[in-house]
Amino acid sequence: MKVLFLMGLLGAAFLQVNAQSLLNNPIGEKLSSGVLEETYLSKKISAFNKVRADYPNSDTGLNTALYDQARYSIAMSMAEAQQPVKVKEMIKSMTSKGYKNAATTGAAVKLADAGLFVDALALLKPNMDTMEFIQKQGDSQAFTPDFIANYTNYTIAKAKVLNKKGAYREALELLKPLYEQHDPSSFTRVQEPYIMALSGMGKKAEAFELIKHAMLKSSSTVALRDEAKEIYLEMYGDEGDYAMFVDSTSGVAKRRMKESIASKLMERPAPDFVLTDVKGREVSLNSFKGKVVMLDFWSTWCTPCKKSFPVMQKVFNKFRHDTSVVFLFVHSFETERDPKKATSEAAKYMMENNYPFRALMDLRSTTDSRVAKLFEVNGLPSKFIIDGKGNIRFSLSDLDEDDDVEAEEIVQMIGMAEKGMQSVL
Repeated sequence: MKVLFLMGLLGAAFLQVNAQSLLNNPIGEKLSSGVLEETYLSKKISAFNKVRADYPNSDTGLNTALYDQARYSIAMSMAEAQQPVKVKEMIKSMTSKGYKNAATTGAAVKLADAGLFVDALALLKPNMDTMEFIQKQGDSQAFTPDFIANYTNYTIAKAKVLNKKGAYREALELLKPLYEQHDPSSFTRVQEPYIMALSGMGKKAEAFELIKHAMLKSSSTVALRDEAKEIYLEMYGDEGDYAMFVDSTSGVAKRRMKESIASKLMERPAPDFVLTDVKGREVSLNSFKGKVVMLDFWSTWCTPCKKSFPVMQKVFNKFRHDTSVVFLFVHSFETERDPKKATSEAAKYMMENNYPFRALMDLRSTTDSRVAKLFEVNGLPSKFIIDGKGNIRFSLSDLDEDDDVEAEEIVQMIGMAEKGMQSVL
């Protein structure tokens, strides 16, 4: 599910930003703070137009991806505002194929949420028609990884629209080939609309069994778990029994999750560093020997980093009273030239959002952030879990689509680093 910034949004829950590409680039920071973080559509558009006016002829090269990320955000807000014509115009203005495709599929689902099914399907139709024609031709050379990813994403989006429309049988037939392939990279995203279509057709028992299987594998989404409860109560009508069912599946799922996480275990010496936190106090990694350290590389301009913070808050809460676990959030790849202002902005963000995280400042040298470079960080967010002996045991640069699942995975990783391999089974 990890997708680098310049590759676009091929169905990822979070976009990992290529941090090196934004050094010395104020356009990215202004678009992030003015467009991506803004809630109101009118303000998003105003901020976008202001950046274009302040930096004329800048929508070229690397900056095109930055502008298209902003256009993607605006298109999503236009879809929520039920403005299908403007959505189409905004998408047409995009250059980056990844963002154009992501905006098309994402906006179509949002339009369907508003009941604009005709507009939603019309938005998807040109690309769906083209991809289906290519498939019918059977030219294996055309089935590139990009084509397969795009076909998967468009098919999932169209099925979601059909489900919302109540065309469950059509959605099921559309998804069936993808579902039966069991491609690990897309199966989790395919199974939700597939199962919801089954349930919509009245095949409740079959849908429930598939959700149960997903829950046992820790691959169920919030929507599927809600559907499971609704089906269970409809069939048996006993909330107490349902709670017992959830407990039993949860136990099996956690064991399987631990086994999966254990396969990702690594052992690499973590480079020591000394940084200053936002309050001016020096912090060295070596001073935490004997403790597990959760290291999170982030930046105030990095929207995906901020989107991951609610997950990190859940993880932090689990270990709030555990003195053997330390959380350090290393602010890296700063675009602000003034160190004092950069530090102030990082502290302000943490305070305004009521995050209890300790922020360290990996301020920019002439080229990049020294500590981030030591840890070979190429994109944000990037997270490392370091054991009490100073070894990196886990490295994370992508997040699960389900916040609860992702939080639980990180909690288990920290537990393994804290207690050793005996906690795996």
